[in-house]
Amino acid sequence: MSPCQCADPYALLNLLYGTKDGAAAGDTLRQLLPATPAAAVAPVDENHIALSTPTQKGLSPNELLIHNIDLLVGSPDYHNPQDLLAVTQTLLDDVQHGARLFRLQSISRAWGNPPHQPQNVLILGFLRAALLLADPNVLVAAELEAPLAVRAPYFGNGENAAHLIETGELPWLLLDTFTREESDSLQAWVNDLRLPITDITFLHRLAWPNRLSAPLTEELLNEARLISLQSALADRDAQPRTFLNALAAAAPQLPPELSQRRALAAHAILLALTGLPALDSASRAIPELDALLHARAASPAFSPWGAQMGFPCGDACLGLARIAPNGAMAFCITNLSAHPQHITALDAAALGFTGEWRDLLSGDVMNLIGEEWRNLEGYQSRWWVKK
Repeated sequence: MSPCQCADPYALLNLLYGTKDGAAAGDTLRQLLPATPAAAVAPVDENHIALSTPTQKGLSPNELLIHNIDLLVGSPDYHNPQDLLAVTQTLLDDVQHGARLFRLQSISRAWGNPPHQPQNVLILGFLRAALLLADPNVLVAAELEAPLAVRAPYFGNGENAAHLIETGELPWLLLDTFTREESDSLQAWVNDLRLPITDITFLHRLAWPNRLSAPLTEELLNEARLISLQSALADRDAQPRTFLNALAAAAPQLPPELSQRRALAAHAILLALTGLPALDSASRAIPELDALLHARAASPAFSPWGAQMGFPCGDACLGLARIAPNGAMAFCITNLSAHPQHITALDAAALGFTGEWRDLLSGDVMNLIGEEWRNLEGYQSRWWVKK
């Protein structure tokens, strides 16, 4: 499956519906688009990472409201161009009301079964192109129930598909990790999380795990572990479906202080990953979360379009390095257990982490050649940047 190598919505309509019907649909699209598109502004940077789920009020200036659009609601038939245009009109109306980020659900099944047909990529490219004609500041994220290898076509060439590809594995992997206090499954996923091109990135959400995304973890979690997590969540269906409630249901019970530290550690991992993070409303109650957000925004190493490399840090710790397009680096480690850990599996000097480094979260300054930096308290995170 390969997408069209263009970002012209009118050409994409011709590819989907043929020249005659595509031209007629193009005429309708011209009538839907605003006479005067919005002016382009600076691209999203680290001052815009605190993404919020709908339908919150009173967003801060540095927050983007995520608009969830399930492309299968109402049973549209995308073989009919009028159904695609009806959805497009809804999205364009949202743009006129200030929407900046659209999360398109069910895109992989828009053209029907089987999923992941080439037409789904064309629909995604069309919606992105139409939205950008209305407002060049809009971002489009695609939610896919597919392994990383199958998601590649939805990235396109950086200009003709999604700006962001959502990962669905993270909530499941974090629940497994904090339940067992072992990093193997999460570390393996982090090690494989690579951007195929530099013009797009990932969208990571900490939310109640989506049952449709559970199969994405099958290569990382054995069947027994996944069934155990699903059973724990099934017993809590009456609670608000937030990630924090899922964590409380699946992982061992802890005293309130340790429970809060564990929740903060989960969000430290979210914010350390390459891509854009999205928080649900319950996350805002976590003490010190604002400090994490400000620490990430303060360092260019956490560019959403940067690279990451995973490093083994022991059975109960997660390690990764972030490398921004401008070369700025951060070295992030998190203790995934309630107990102090001493990292012995990592040679910082061999990886080039020499000299003095500053922890963005505590303010500590240390030489990573020594031993003190290897000590982590229960659920502690450190984000080391070059001093």
